[in-house]
Amino acid sequence: MKILVTAPNERPDFRQVLALLNFEHVDTDGDSHNPASRTWTWLHVQNRDEPYEEVDIYPKTESPLILTVDSEHDELAAAVAFYLATHMRGEVCINEKAGYVTPEALILMRGAFDLDAAILRAQSTPAARSTLEIPHPHLLMTTDEKELFIGRVHNLTTRFYLPPPLEEYLRSLWNQLQQDRNSAPSYQLFAMLIEKAFTEAPAPFDEKWKQYTAPGHVNSSSFDELEHTVLFQISDLHAMTENGQVKDRNAYLGRTSPSGNAWRTFDTCSFLSFAAFELAAVAPTDCNWGVFSQFLEFGRLSEL
Repeated sequence: MKILVTAPNERPDFRQVLALLNFEHVDTDGDSHNPASRTWTWLHVQNRDEPYEEVDIYPKTESPLILTVDSEHDELAAAVAFYLATHMRGEVCINEKAGYVTPEALILMRGAFDLDAAILRAQSTPAARSTLEIPHPHLLMTTDEKELFIGRVHNLTTRFYLPPPLEEYLRSLWNQLQQDRNSAPSYQLFAMLIEKAFTEAPAPFDEKWKQYTAPGHVNSSSFDELEHTVLFQISDLHAMTENGQVKDRNAYLGRTSPSGNAWRTFDTCSFLSFAAFELAAVAPTDCNWGVFSQFLEFGRLSEL
C-alpha cells in the first residue's frame, strides 16, 4: 500500500519512527545527515527477524514536499503515515482521485496494530528530545517515567481541541481503569489510560455512585481507593451538572459541590494540565495506584 503525506513542517527524528514500529532487530537506511535531523526525506526500515515487514518513505514531489509511505503491510503503512501526518500537521491521500484528507481517515486501517501504544513509544523515546547539537540525549541525561508522563499529559491537553465534558471524560476513564485493574501500575499505563479516555465511550452514570461523597484515601496504593476517588469525582460532577453549577458563567472561579467539596475547574484539559503541574512537584519516581489518585485530586483542587 502507498499513502501520500503532505509535509508542511519538519519530520520527527527518524528514530521515533523506529520506536513506533518497535521491531526488535532492525535494518535502516536513509538521508539523515545527522541522527537528529528533522529534514530527512527518505527512510527504509526493515524487520530483520521478519524481512517481509518493511516500510519505505520517499518523496513523491519535492516542492511542495509530499512523502510516499510504502509497505506491503497496510497496517504498517497506515500507522507510519498517520504518525508522520499528525506530527507534521499534514494531510494524507489514499486515493489520488479522492484527494487529501485528515490523518484520522487512516485510523480504521490500522488493523490489529496498537496505534495508541505505538505513538506513546514514539513520543516517549529519548530521540524525541534530540537536537543537532545533542543527537543522543540519553547519553547525557536520564529522564524517568514520571517526567515522561508529565510531558505526555501536557501534550495531550493541546492535542484535543474539543475535549469531552469532564464528567463524561471521567466516566470513560473509569471504563479504562476497569479493563486494567489487574495490571501493574506505571506512569506509562496512566498515560495510556488518560489518552484513551478522550476517545473511548464513557460508562453510563450509575445511581449507586451517588453514595461516594468524598474521595478515597489518596495516600493508599490500593486500586479500590483509586476507584473510590474516580467515582466520587463523577458523582460530584453529576450533581453539580444537575443543579446548573457546571454551566454557570462564573464556574471558572471555582464552585463548592452539594456534598461540600471544592472544585477549581470543570474544563477537561485544564483539569489534566493542572494535575500534571502539581504532580510534577511531589510525585515519587516509584508508581502505584495512589499516585493516580493524587493526580486526579490535584486536578480537582489546583488553584493555578
